[in-house]
Amino acid sequence: SVDSFIQLGDTIVALYKIDDINYKETDPYINPHDFNVAGLTVWEGERLAIAIWGNDSMSNNKDGFLYNEPINWAILKNNKYIPIRMVYKIGDNNWKPNGVFIVDSIKADF
Repeated sequence: SVDSFIQLGDTIVALYKIDDINYKETDPYINPHDFNVAGLTVWEGERLAIAIWGNDSMSNNKDGFLYNEPINWAILKNNKYIPIRMVYKIGDNNWKPNGVFIVDSIKADF
């Protein structure tokens, strides 16, 4: 099930923290410049799959999720991230390489 706040055409994004070395508590909905998108799709009212990229260990820059890093889910409305919460049937909210997660429902989280 999907919360009625999420409308057809909304972009669903998975956000990762850009810099894990200089770690500080930050929130992607308050400080969006501290985060990047590592996977996205447009909600079309049907089942969907989202590939979420992990960090490329061959580069010096963090450019994806690290093992067990929390996934910050959001929808993009008016160039602003709005938090959403995934309720998982299988898996949890932490990224794993080649992980398969099944979401039971998506809820607005504000």
